[in-house]
Amino acid sequence: MEFKKIPGTNIEICEDLPANCHIKHALFDFDGTISMLRDGWQDVMVPMMVDELMEAPVEKEKIAKLEASGISKAEAVQQVQKGVEAVVIDFVELLTGKETIFQMMQFAEELQKRGTPPLTPLEYKKEYYRRLDPIVDTRKAKLTRGEMTQEETRVPLSINFLHELQQRDVKLYLASGTDEEYVKKEAETIGTAHLFTGGIWGARDDYKSFNKAKAIKMIIEKNNLKPNEILVTGDGIVEIENAREFGGIAIGVYTNEGNRYNMNKRKRERLINAGSHIIMPDFTHYRELVNYLFNNVK
Repeated sequence: MEFKKIPGTNIEICEDLPANCHIKHALFDFDGTISMLRDGWQDVMVPMMVDELMEAPVEKEKIAKLEASGISKAEAVQQVQKGVEAVVIDFVELLTGKETIFQMMQFAEELQKRGTPPLTPLEYKKEYYRRLDPIVDTRKAKLTRGEMTQEETRVPLSINFLHELQQRDVKLYLASGTDEEYVKKEAETIGTAHLFTGGIWGARDDYKSFNKAKAIKMIIEKNNLKPNEILVTGDGIVEIENAREFGGIAIGVYTNEGNRYNMNKRKRERLINAGSHIIMPDFTHYRELVNYLFNNVK
C-alpha cells in the first residue's frame, strides 16, 4: 500500500485528518514510540513462550509422529518449533500495545490447548520481567557511565516532537502496556517524564483498572474535548484502534525495533489496517509533521 507523503519526508498520509481538527491534548505510547530502553523485548518474550510450549504434550506428540515417519529428531523438533514460533509471534504482535498481561493470558491459553496446565498469567508476566530486567539494567548502567546517551535511549527525535507540541500548548500524556512502576522510572531515565504533565500511566496487576481506551475516554471527558481535539501516537495497533474508536487523530510509528523474528516486517501494514491517519518510521521529520498537523486547524 502506497500513500501520498508530506513533501520531503517519509511521513505517509493514509487518511485526511478530520475536519476542523484542533489538537489540544496528546496521548503517547511509551516502548517503541518514545523509549528504546526495552528494545529487543521480543527476543525475551517469544523464546520464553516457545520453550514452554515445546514441552507441551501435543507438541511432543507431533515430534514423535514426525520421527515415526522417518524424519530425524533434530528435523522434527525444528519443524514443530517453527510452527510454534509462528503462533507465538502472531499473537505477541497482535497484542502489542495492550497491557503485557494480555500476551501472558494468551500464552496460558495456548499451553492449556496443548495439554499443559498453565500457571497464572501474572506469574508468567513476572517471569518475563525477571528475564528482561537485566537487559534494561545494563542499558541504564551504560547511561550512568556515559557509554550511552539519552538520545540513544529514545526513538529518534521523539523528544523534539514532544517539545514542539508543548510549545503549542498541547497537554501531553503517557500510557503504556508496561507496568506503571517501570514506565514512570524509565520515563525519568530517558529524560522525558517532565514533559507528560497530563499524567503517566501503565499496566497494573489489576489489569481491569487501566487500559489505553479508558485513558483516552478520561482525557476527553475531563477536558470536555471534541473527538478531533485529541491526538494519539503509538507503534501498537491497540492505541490506534482506541484513538479511532473515540474519533481522535491517530499516528502510527513503525519503529524498527531489534529482534531476530523480523517482527517489524508487518508493523507498518498492521498500523495502516488499524486506522492510522498518518504513519512514519520515527520522528526525523517532526517539524514537517507539526506543520501538517497544525496547518489543518480551522
